[in-house]
Amino acid sequence: MTLRLFACIGWFAASYANAGLSDSDIWKKAERLTDEASDAMTRGDLSVATKKFFQACKLRRAVNLEADTPEDHPLLVAREDGGFRRLGRMKLRHDAEQLEYLVSVGRLPAKPYASYAAFYRKVIPKLPDKHPAVDLESGVHKLLDRLPNRAVHLTSPGTLPAGVISETFDVESLKKRFRRSELAPEATGCEAQNGIAFADGLLSPEALRVLHEWCLESTMWFHTRAGYLASFMQEAFNAPIIVQLAEGLRKALPEILGDHQLMNMWAFKYSNNESDWPLEGTAVHADVAAVNVNLWITNDQANEDPDGGGLVVYTKQAPRDWGFADYNSLDQVPKIKEYLHDSDRVVVPHKQNRVVLFNSNLFHETQKPRFRPGYANRRINLTLLFGRRCAGAGGTNEGRASRKQTSSGKGTSRSKVSPQDQSKNEM
Repeated sequence: MTLRLFACIGWFAASYANAGLSDSDIWKKAERLTDEASDAMTRGDLSVATKKFFQACKLRRAVNLEADTPEDHPLLVAREDGGFRRLGRMKLRHDAEQLEYLVSVGRLPAKPYASYAAFYRKVIPKLPDKHPAVDLESGVHKLLDRLPNRAVHLTSPGTLPAGVISETFDVESLKKRFRRSELAPEATGCEAQNGIAFADGLLSPEALRVLHEWCLESTMWFHTRAGYLASFMQEAFNAPIIVQLAEGLRKALPEILGDHQLMNMWAFKYSNNESDWPLEGTAVHADVAAVNVNLWITNDQANEDPDGGGLVVYTKQAPRDWGFADYNSLDQVPKIKEYLHDSDRVVVPHKQNRVVLFNSNLFHETQKPRFRPGYANRRINLTLLFGRRCAGAGGTNEGRASRKQTSSGKGTSRSKVSPQDQSKNEM
């Protein structure tokens, strides 16, 4: 959907130009870095891959408020999730709150960013409330042509010398609960990934602080879904500290994760304002991986429902002949729910620093998030996917790996892409 806004609210300008490269050269360099990152992922070199993804994102989404973005820029041409002009009430309110937060903690100057945030707030009611996001036409306002979905303040916190996993975390207890899960037998060769378990206190206090601060400060939330924003590994959710966590988990859980490479990771940040979009969690789906790790980092005092805000994991797996578009698409939710009508479930309420570990082929969905108003109170979920969907006897199975276009419903669209890049389209 395309929306034309009629607003005349001041003039804003700032300089964040890339020096020394033409626009086409910048894009070509970003594409080259992305290709190199994908090659590094194929080799299992996560550290190199994430660094190159981050560098490409900074180039691709560079900010220049003194000049219009060329109309042939791929992120302007592509009217799709993550594009420069893809905006909605939820996204714009988040960005206004984030700019205000960054000014309040001294990361950005009040002039001009406080004014930018105020401008965003004036635009919010002009956006439709029946779609999570729409594509704005050019020329609505210079600021909307030049600022949203750009790398205004990207951060990438480094590794912690003492590690990220708490010294008091009871990893042996987690392993035992994972193994004792009452699930249907897995295919031969896939047994190691078959389980569900959760535990509290995974991260050290310092790691928890740094990760939450990163998710609050870094302007890496480029993708809009129904009810939440997303940040993906292929763009800027790839800091050394999250790589350190992935490697630490593999070392701590060798029987479950040790043979599985990290395939994808992302963060979701949920709406806490029903006037923008109904409060809803991520719809029921499975993921194309062997093991799914979910971690929650928002303070418990922000959660208005201590028994909710978490995750429901069904004990029934996605059929082996279902492809990604069958088990991970909003279009297929009615079919999935019908399939799960006789499934048992494990309900895990939200708690800060709680980790949930489960067979990624199990269907799961987010409980309705009811979190207090305020920027720092938004529910933030971190997801790490390890390994490939298992077909048995050491093989992998992507099912009918559909590449067809599928609608995510309510105004956003998604296309199925390669497994390595598919998290850009994850629910």
